[in-house]
Amino acid sequence: SASSSGSLRKKNEGAPGDIIAEVDSSGMKLFVTEDLRNKSLQELAQKDIMGETPILEETVDVVEDCLRRFDAHLQSTKRKPAFDKALFLSPRYVKDRNFRLMFLRADKFDVAKSVKRFVAHFESKQDLFVTSSEKLPLLGRDITWDDLTEEDREAYWDGAFQVFNSDKSGRGIVCNIFSLHTPDKRSDQSRLRVAWYVYMCALRDDVESQKRGFIMMAYTLDTSPADLYRIAVMQAQSKFMDVLPVRFAALHCCFDNSGLLSTLMTVLNSVVDQSMILRFRSHVGSHLECQYSLASYGIQGISILPNGELDKESLRRRHHALIEREKTQIEMQRMRDGDQIACPGHLDVLSGKGHRVVSYPGNVILGKYIKNNLEMYRTSNDKIRKTTISSQIVREIQQTGGRFLKRSDDGMMWCEVMDDEISREKVSMGFRNASRQKPNKEKGNNNSSSSPKTTKAKTVKKKASTKKRRGSGAMALSSSSSQPKK
Repeated sequence: SASSSGSLRKKNEGAPGDIIAEVDSSGMKLFVTEDLRNKSLQELAQKDIMGETPILEETVDVVEDCLRRFDAHLQSTKRKPAFDKALFLSPRYVKDRNFRLMFLRADKFDVAKSVKRFVAHFESKQDLFVTSSEKLPLLGRDITWDDLTEEDREAYWDGAFQVFNSDKSGRGIVCNIFSLHTPDKRSDQSRLRVAWYVYMCALRDDVESQKRGFIMMAYTLDTSPADLYRIAVMQAQSKFMDVLPVRFAALHCCFDNSGLLSTLMTVLNSVVDQSMILRFRSHVGSHLECQYSLASYGIQGISILPNGELDKESLRRRHHALIEREKTQIEMQRMRDGDQIACPGHLDVLSGKGHRVVSYPGNVILGKYIKNNLEMYRTSNDKIRKTTISSQIVREIQQTGGRFLKRSDDGMMWCEVMDDEISREKVSMGFRNASRQKPNKEKGNNNSSSSPKTTKAKTVKKKASTKKRRGSGAMALSSSSSQPKK
């Protein structure tokens, strides 16, 4: 029959901070520190599990002070390359008050931990989604359904990652159904992108769960020990829980074989915070028995039928609601932005100077246009002809979906350059710069074609020849000056 673990039982004594072996009511061996055996901590953990812990009061003064210190700590952080790219693309996105609040709530307003998670978030996002230069703009905005690849979408419909509405206390439930993973068909990266998308959609829309904490559930029924270990290790190595702005109030694991408990905990003990061990509850039995056991904690709505099959209709309804909400949010944001653009597309050409502008995908495309038409532009003595060439390039970029953008007045967003004359002048400036640089490049190429040894030998020979000429000249001058005047 299904069983739900109670509080941890003391097995042996130890000094504070020592690692102590504990056994829960289902017989699973856990490892916790002596500090966590404190009765008050166990009572607090039980309240967290049941959703009875009061929400931290977020007064205006406290929130604003934490946001101010968050920004100061972030600016003092030296290495954050992915964040810097996101900041260049969309200052409004990375500085959004509600976005940063998610990270502060995830670490209970510990500013240092929140900033560390915030920086790691963009690094992980870059590793997962920016697989080519065309994907660079994804750093500056939320991931949407349209950003997922075909393989990602197939992994989504596998149903391994789900988020349910809430438990009885109103907290969102993040579920990982191990039996629905298909590692032989979907890559690890694809499944992690789906997990990112599903979880971040739930986090953005559920402020109540940001404050109270989410419920994590690992549903491992119908999973072999080998597959369980492989999937658990893959997700542990991704360090997802260290980069997503989420705090878990409880962890529930469902098993049909109690022998799998130690396999999963071998991984969890190495990645889960020690305080989460007290918030762990296990459920052992059939699908129906585990779901009854979960219901005693207010957890319902899992898209797994009592026979173990995926409830595709439930998943389809949930997906439809998610897509409609996503479309509504995007449209409302566009209406609020008006003519301004939060984040440029990969075909857009950006105004400005510096490496980030020059290396931007749209600007690289413009550079190719200029390179391909440079000879024709340079050999044309007619100013009107040169203007025509530049104008044609502007039209071709616009016809392929590109826009010429410049920073908004406040520097937080982008604006489209509506005057084609200004866009044409940018192209003409590119031609002029390329024309000036070409001779230097040719000279550099000629020099580079010679080997270092040959170049060095020529330099030495030249110096010797110069020295010889100077010496012979000095001797001639000396001999002529030593002769007596007639």
